[in-house]
Amino acid sequence: MPKVPRGFVPPSRDRRRIRRKPAQFSLRRRRRRRSSFRRSRSSSDLCISDPPCARNVVHHTNGSECMAAPARKQRARDRAPSQGRRKSAEQILEESLPSRRHALFVACMSTVSGVLACVVPLAVNWWQHKGEDRECLMLYADVRRSADPSVSPCDDFHRHVCAGWTRLNTPLEAYKQRASLIIRNAVLLQQSGPTGHSARDKAHRLFVRCLSHAASEDLLRSFLQRLKLGWPLQAGTVSRVDFLDTLIGSSLDYGVPSLWSMAWIAHVLRLVRRRRARLYLRRCAEIIGGTGQSYEEMIQKVLRMHTALSRDIYTHYGFPDAQYVNLSDVDMRVAMNRHLPDSSQLWPKDEMLVLHLQLFRRFLDGYTSSEEARSRAQLYIGAYVVWYLSPLASQYLTRHLMADLGLADEADGYKAARCFDAIAGLMPLAVWKMMHAMINEHETAAMFEVFGEVRNALYDATRRTDVSTAEDMRLAMNDVSLNAFNMSVTWETVEQAYDYVPMMKGSFLSMYLTVASAGMATYKDSHRNSASDVRYLPIITLSELYRMLVLREVGVPVHLAIPPLFHSSFPVHLKMAVLGKYIAFNFGLMFYYIFYRTASFKLVPFDLVRYSNKEQFTEILLSARPVLLSLSLHPSHYVPLVIHSYVLDAIQRTSFFQSDGAQEPSEGAYPPADNDGQLVMGQGSELRPVRSLQELSPWELHRLFYLVSCFAHCRSLGDMSLPKSICNVALPASAGFSRVFKCATGDAMFFNTTWE
Repeated sequence: MPKVPRGFVPPSRDRRRIRRKPAQFSLRRRRRRRSSFRRSRSSSDLCISDPPCARNVVHHTNGSECMAAPARKQRARDRAPSQGRRKSAEQILEESLPSRRHALFVACMSTVSGVLACVVPLAVNWWQHKGEDRECLMLYADVRRSADPSVSPCDDFHRHVCAGWTRLNTPLEAYKQRASLIIRNAVLLQQSGPTGHSARDKAHRLFVRCLSHAASEDLLRSFLQRLKLGWPLQAGTVSRVDFLDTLIGSSLDYGVPSLWSMAWIAHVLRLVRRRRARLYLRRCAEIIGGTGQSYEEMIQKVLRMHTALSRDIYTHYGFPDAQYVNLSDVDMRVAMNRHLPDSSQLWPKDEMLVLHLQLFRRFLDGYTSSEEARSRAQLYIGAYVVWYLSPLASQYLTRHLMADLGLADEADGYKAARCFDAIAGLMPLAVWKMMHAMINEHETAAMFEVFGEVRNALYDATRRTDVSTAEDMRLAMNDVSLNAFNMSVTWETVEQAYDYVPMMKGSFLSMYLTVASAGMATYKDSHRNSASDVRYLPIITLSELYRMLVLREVGVPVHLAIPPLFHSSFPVHLKMAVLGKYIAFNFGLMFYYIFYRTASFKLVPFDLVRYSNKEQFTEILLSARPVLLSLSLHPSHYVPLVIHSYVLDAIQRTSFFQSDGAQEPSEGAYPPADNDGQLVMGQGSELRPVRSLQELSPWELHRLFYLVSCFAHCRSLGDMSLPKSICNVALPASAGFSRVFKCATGDAMFFNTTWE
């Protein structure tokens, strides 16, 4: 065995020794120097004389929080070599480290500055053209995909525009859902204020609590009992006044509509088609009433009642037709007074306002007259209330509902949408204020420009035939604002409006019912509210008719004021087709109630209408009557058709619509036509792909105005009579339709019923 020299160390052990010993020595030396440094300096010197550290003091007296920067300086002085000694490699590295860090910092900042100098102009340019090149073309592309160029626009304009749209919702509803997601995220990410009790904080707290998966089935069960609903079992004999008390109490006390909604009808219809309606109702009944019982009788009565009520809604529900009716129903009066304070039971007139009179009378006659009808209706109301509140109370029922509908992947989105709608109903001003924050100053200025030009258009259109009536219309329009308080409401006003909303803990359903009850109690007390108050009532404030006739404002939904439907750089035609037509229709609705209704909403006889040019105003209605009667169109649909034709004709005559290169195209700019005056298929009837809207000619922009106006009413299911009549009656009756699409006057669609 070879002899090992003295002092020999194996390589592995040697490496460990080299790594370990300097580290241990350095750590011990650092500790000794740190302790001596603490003893050598006072806390005042640490925190006051050294500016970089003084900014980081956290109100301690010993100054230990200020150690880091001076300690590094002291260690550098301790490590400084004495005169006459050579510097070690470690000391040289430590001394050169600050200069290297500085050089690295300068190099990084130079690189970042150079990159920003190149990127920022490109980003700004992209952002400026974002609305035109991306968002605006999104709407253009949707219209292009939906159109069917093989169908002549002169024969069936609705089919020409909407043949490719296969969804149940209209395009505006699809864009609304897209914007709603952005708004919900904005509310969810809302930063808390300094006090944590502002209106924004309350809305944020409610939304976050609703999105949580906390179950509130017990509270839902107790709420049904509070409404005197024994659901899912029969509550026994129900008198007429008690039945009306349940309906009125849920609305006046909690703002919960307890009868029906369009979404409920659509859901039940889809469940029936998928053969899941009975399973869904049984699951809801077992959550509320427990298992081990038979709910078959309840399920049969609910489905039978739903079928009958859906038929009545389809027959009698239509355009809101507000009318006052004499409150001679004693049971109705007693049920109302049960939920009103004593001061509010002294009505100046024994009457009430009904928006859908025919449907209201049908409900009272058909569902409250007999014991059997009330029993069936009460079970139906219980099932509806469970469906209405389940997204706010039960994650289990919500997920199973969406699974039964075949939309399991959309359960979270459905719950978030229902939560947001609930908060918008409770605190509409706060939600509208947060919505308005999404609209930048350029879009806001463009909105007010369109708003002003629409008012001028309607005034000029009326002034050509009746100056006095036009002046009355101008005065009425001057009192109307664009959105709440002309979009100028401050957060201070919102804070005062929702000061009654408490900051609560617990489940969302408990918070929702408490806030809703507090809000309704505030507005039911007539002594606490003067006639001049702005009544932003929960739930009912969402009605467009209420906002126009009572609040005197055109409530523009936020999705109509942001891309892809609206942008400040859009052509005039798109602005007017989307936003201008919506604003003008609200004004037309107001004119209808001014000239054709009395102060008590009674219909004025045609011979007594103040509008001197009433024959011209209703000419479109009279000429379109054969088609409307052949379609069995609801009588309440006549009014929106007349308003559509009136406002479309007025919009196209404005100087605003004729500006920015959008002048009426010359005769040679139109596409060729055949001998019958119809468009030659394949030549100008199809939207061509473009990279920018600036490429469109004046004729194409005029045609795009009509295409987008009809595209807003496309859908594939439901009652199609009104959408078809708007596209095939109201639009062709306006001024430029026949010229733009080269249709013969005698072949206008309201004289041609082949599109039925």
